Amino acid sequence: MSFFMKPKKKALKNIAFVAAGLFIASVVLGAGAGALGFLDGGQQADLSAMEEQVDHLRAEVEADPENVTALRNLGNAKMQVAIQMEQEGEEGAIEYYEKALENFESAVELDEDNPELLVDKATAAYTTQNTEKAEESIEKALELDPENVNALHISAFMMLNEGEYDEAIDKWDKILDKDQLAEQEREQFETLIAQAEQLKEIEEMDPKEDLDKEEWEEEFEEEYLDEKDNEKEVKKEDEDVDENNDEKEDN
Repeated sequence: MSFFMKPKKKALKNIAFVAAGLFIASVVLGAGAGALGFLDGGQQADLSAMEEQVDHLRAEVEADPENVTALRNLGNAKMQVAIQMEQEGEEGAIEYYEKALENFESAVELDEDNPELLVDKATAAYTTQNTEKAEESIEKALELDPENVNALHISAFMMLNEGEYDEAIDKWDKILDKDQLAEQEREQFETLIAQAEQLKEIEEMDPKEDLDKEEWEEEFEEEYLDEKDNEKEVKKEDEDVDENNDEKEDN
């Protein structure tokens, strides 16, 4: 997919794509992943354990092919594996995304008016670049439940990647109006809105100001990557503290 004509702009938008994609993992897949034990207080996921869980869930679906919950759990598990593979630079992520889409499609066939299943289907479809299917699914989800947070988020995410920044921001603003958001979720939505506003500003810059734009873009990219590095350092420090505490308890 060609997001921008200029390579630097394409890189910047890919950063936003990755950020939103990781947020999909925590928000859209959160319920399924939490139930499957994949997210444990921010600890690093174990890819091999995740793949074993996929095998376990696949057996459940084979035993009961019309079990909607089992199909959704299997699809979510495959999405988690795919996301983890991408983070670790492993090959094979796209195959997991495609197989997850098949599971979600089977679930939707059995429960076609379930907005959460439609969001799952849209997410998997979009990651496999099946944009038309993704748009159709998310539109139906919003028709069924106009206030659905996950549907609003994925719709905004898709609009962001089509350059429809104002529409994306409007949907994220609508989510921020909701009281049930946790503080961390609110901060992440605010971050996505800020990224959309910055990307919009880049798009609207005068082409004659290419030098200034390139400097501005580099600064934006560096700030984002520095923020990600800081988050990794904090996470590593927390893991070291937990490990030391475990050793003290053992002693």
